[in-house]
Amino acid sequence: METPFTPREEAIRKYLGDIASIGKNGTGGVTRLAFSPEERQVHTYARNLMNDRGYNIRTDAFGNLIASKDSDQQGRKVMLGTHLDSVIRGGNYDGVVGFVVAIEAVDAAEKERSLPYGIDIVIFRAEESTRFNRGCLGSSAAFGFLSRDDAQKLEDNEHQTLEDAINNSGGDSSKLGNAWLTTNEYMYYFETHIEQATVLETEGISVGIVTSIRAAERMCLHGPYSLQTAAKIVLDVEKIGEKYAKTGDLVATVGKISSKDGNNKLIAGADSINTIPGTVTFTINCLADITKKDITKKYDTIATRRGVTYKYISNSQNFATVSVSGAAGHSGGTPMGKVYRKDALTAASEMILAIPSDLIPASKNIILYVDVRSNDVAYRSRAMGEIIEKAKQYPPLISHLIENSQPIKQLDEKLRTYLRDSAKELGICTIDLPSGAAHDAMKAALYGIPTAMLFVPSRKGLSHCPDEYTPTNHIADAIKVLAHTLCNLRG
Repeated sequence: METPFTPREEAIRKYLGDIASIGKNGTGGVTRLAFSPEERQVHTYARNLMNDRGYNIRTDAFGNLIASKDSDQQGRKVMLGTHLDSVIRGGNYDGVVGFVVAIEAVDAAEKERSLPYGIDIVIFRAEESTRFNRGCLGSSAAFGFLSRDDAQKLEDNEHQTLEDAINNSGGDSSKLGNAWLTTNEYMYYFETHIEQATVLETEGISVGIVTSIRAAERMCLHGPYSLQTAAKIVLDVEKIGEKYAKTGDLVATVGKISSKDGNNKLIAGADSINTIPGTVTFTINCLADITKKDITKKYDTIATRRGVTYKYISNSQNFATVSVSGAAGHSGGTPMGKVYRKDALTAASEMILAIPSDLIPASKNIILYVDVRSNDVAYRSRAMGEIIEKAKQYPPLISHLIENSQPIKQLDEKLRTYLRDSAKELGICTIDLPSGAAHDAMKAALYGIPTAMLFVPSRKGLSHCPDEYTPTNHIADAIKVLAHTLCNLRG
C-alpha cells in the first residue's frame, strides 16, 4: 500500500536513464564538463522537467539554474542544491542523485501537506574541478566567494578563461564578487549526494547524515622536468600523503599531469585534478641492449604489489606504449594506502623509474597538479609545504596556488536532528559520517546558511568513473527522509 512518502522508483530510473544519455562516452561513462554543450543540454533537460512540474525557472549571472516554488505564506525559503556536470569519463550518479532526490522529495512532501515556505532547487554549474582546476565554482559565485579577478585568472587547457566561459554562455561576470543567494532569502540548505566511499555499503545502511566536509588545497608544480623527475614528484606526494594520513585527517593526490609544450603522448590519462587516475599510458624506447622480457619482469613485480594491471597496447622495434590500469576514484573520498587506492599514475611513475633513463623519451615542461585535502587547514598546509620543499630538490621549481578552500568542521546540528528523527520515524537506519569530497553545500555553510547533507551508498566506493552506481532503493530511502523532513521543518 502506498503512502505519501512512497517514492516512484520507475521515475527515478527514468531520470537516471535520460540523464545518462547526455554526454555518454563510447567507451563508457559520461563527460559533461563545465560550460560544455553537454552541460547546457542536461540543464535544458532539467529546466523542461521542472517547468512541467510547475516551477518558475531562471538562471543567475553565473548560469546556475534556479527553479522556484513559492508558498502562500511569506518568508524565507529552503534551498535544495546539486550539480549535473561531470569529470571526464565520469559516472551518472555524482550530482545526478541530488537532482533526482530533490524533485521527488518536494513532490512527495507536497502530496502530504502544503509547505509553509517556498522551495528553490538550484543546479550549480561547474561543481567539478576538471575544466578549470577549481571546484564548486557556481556555488562560490552565488555565495560571493568568486571574484571577477578570479574568473579572469582561471583558465582551462585551451587557455579559455572562466570569465569568457561565463559570458559566452549568457552570464554576466561583472556581477561576481557579491552574493545573490543570501540568508535574507534562504533559511536552510539541503543537498543529497553519493558517498564516494565505502562506509554505508560496508555497514549495510542506505542513508548517511553528513557531519563535516573535507576541503582542498591545490598547487600547480611545473618546470623543465623530465618524465623521470615528474614520476619522482608523484611518488613523493604519495609518500608524504601516507605519512600524514597515519596521524591525522589527510589525503594527497596527483590527479592531473600534462606537458606545457603540448606533448601529452609521453604520458596520458591523468586528466582530472580531483580524480585518482584509473588508466595511464606512457611511452618507452626499446633499445637493442635491453629486451622487453627484462622490462616485463620489473613491471610484473610493481603491478602485483600495487594491485594494478598493465599491457603493451602498441609497440615496434623502436618504442612501446604501456597502458597501466588501476581503479579510478574520488581523490577526496578515497583513503591513502594501497589497500584503498589502485592509482594508475603512481604505478606508472614507479615503472618509469624502474628502467634506465635512456629508455624514456625526452620531455620538458611537465606540469603536475597536486590535490591535498583535510578537515584541518593547518595540518593540510603543513603537508603541502612538505611536498613543495621536496619538489625543490628538482630545480627550477615553479609553483602557484590554485585553490585553498575552507573545510566545514560541523554541519548544522539542528538540521541533522531533523533528518535523523525523520529517518527514525520512517524506520530507516542512518549513521553519521564525514564527507571526504567537497560539495556545493560547503559554500552555503561558509556563507552562513544552516546546511545539511544526506549520503547514499556508492557501490565499492567508486566515483568519478563509469562504474559509479547506487541502487534505486537506497535513493528512494533518501527521498523519503528528505520529504518527511521538509514536511516537519520549522523556521
